[in-house]
Amino acid sequence: MIFFRFMKVCIKKVAYLSIFFLYCSAYLLFSQVNSIKRFVINPLNRVTIYCDNIPKNFTSDYDESKNSVLIAFEGNSIKFPKDTTRGEGIVDYVFAKNIGNAIQIEIKLKAKRGYSVVPLEFSKAIMVEVFDWNSLSPAEDNYRMGQLALLHNLAVARHYFEKAYEQNLGNSGFFLGFLYLKAGNFRKAEEVLRKANLLGCNIADLNAALAQAYDYLGDKNLSAKFRNLFLQNTYGISYAPIETDSSLVDSIFKQIESDLVIEEDTGFPKVENFDKAFADTTEKFQDTSSIASETSIDKTSNIVKRILYGFLVALLFFFVVLLVLFYKWRKIKTTGVRFQEQLREEAKNIEAEQNRTESQAQATQQDKPINYLNPKVKELAQEIIEIKRKELEQTEEEIPNEELSNKEDIVEAKTITKSPRLEIARQIQREQEEILRKKLQSLELKIDNLNPEKLKELAEQLGIPKSSLLAKINVDSVSKDKKLIDKLKSKFLKKE
Repeated sequence: MIFFRFMKVCIKKVAYLSIFFLYCSAYLLFSQVNSIKRFVINPLNRVTIYCDNIPKNFTSDYDESKNSVLIAFEGNSIKFPKDTTRGEGIVDYVFAKNIGNAIQIEIKLKAKRGYSVVPLEFSKAIMVEVFDWNSLSPAEDNYRMGQLALLHNLAVARHYFEKAYEQNLGNSGFFLGFLYLKAGNFRKAEEVLRKANLLGCNIADLNAALAQAYDYLGDKNLSAKFRNLFLQNTYGISYAPIETDSSLVDSIFKQIESDLVIEEDTGFPKVENFDKAFADTTEKFQDTSSIASETSIDKTSNIVKRILYGFLVALLFFFVVLLVLFYKWRKIKTTGVRFQEQLREEAKNIEAEQNRTESQAQATQQDKPINYLNPKVKELAQEIIEIKRKELEQTEEEIPNEELSNKEDIVEAKTITKSPRLEIARQIQREQEEILRKKLQSLELKIDNLNPEKLKELAEQLGIPKSSLLAKINVDSVSKDKKLIDKLKSKFLKKE
């Protein structure tokens, strides 16, 4: 009964913990970006949005006036700067706000412009650049087309970046070198990135890409140099190498048959040309003004997978905690049984010790010697010794019966002549002697084996002469020795 009650409480607690853990897991899985750190306008036509994680689930679009670029992040729990960041060029200001279940960043422009949005994986940032389609050079036109294709088709993006790179555009060289690095071709990546650096690329992630390439190629000095440059130019962002995937080689280096045609009135590629350019790929351009990293079907599938993953993790956590609690309860129960057994054993030991102590106390009380220094015993012993002394004197001075009879007659005659007060005193003395005699008969003193030193000490303690004590001992020894009594009798009988 106790076990089931205990398990019920444990299951309840573990259920609460599992729900909390599932919530945390879902939060971590769905919240790709937990905070937006800052906005940086540099150069004048570029806004870099630094985050704490690599941005994935975001969209972009114009507002109704076409004078603002809107970047939206999924999730309303994202932290973001509250201040407005102002620019001195084509970008008027940048600020963020909550809209529904998302965070919206508005980039206000001073004039209508086209824009491109690309993620920077090393910096964990989004780079937004604005430009005028009508004033682009051929190299810049190829570069912007490559940026538009980067999130949708890597082969198309690589095609345009190669064309801009061949036209000596440094920033295009960075993205081309990044694609080589991502595919695991470190030597080709180092070659392209090094040239992009010489061409004046102003994207900070170029230094991080060169640091990773040199690190793989074994040049630690150059790797450390470019890593430090990256840290200096990214406002304290930590350096971490990106993951490479050799399976991207096929999708990156496919041959592109024709370029995309830009419509003069809108500044965007024609739809039919889009379909033709992406005919042999599974990815399609959805909308150049709204860059989504996943389709709605893929998002739904990913959400289901994440929920199942979180549920399995929570279930495993629940089982582990329940198992730990069970073993903990079993250990507590075993310890309690052992404690009760030890307690019973200790109680038996205490009881046995008490019995042993009582037995020893009783034996000690029985074997305790007579205390000769007790005042009452001392007084009684003195009286007995005095009586024995008198009896001994009477035995030594014994006379024939006739003389004793005459003496008694004389004494009685003298006594008659004495006063009544003296007679009362003699009567009291005889009564006291009778009392002492009775006490003597009821008391047994063991002083037979006393040596001279102890005899002297006892006589001093009792306050009587040593000779009297010796006389008493002699009388006792005579009374016990039949031969001596017979000898004395024969002696006295001869005198008669």
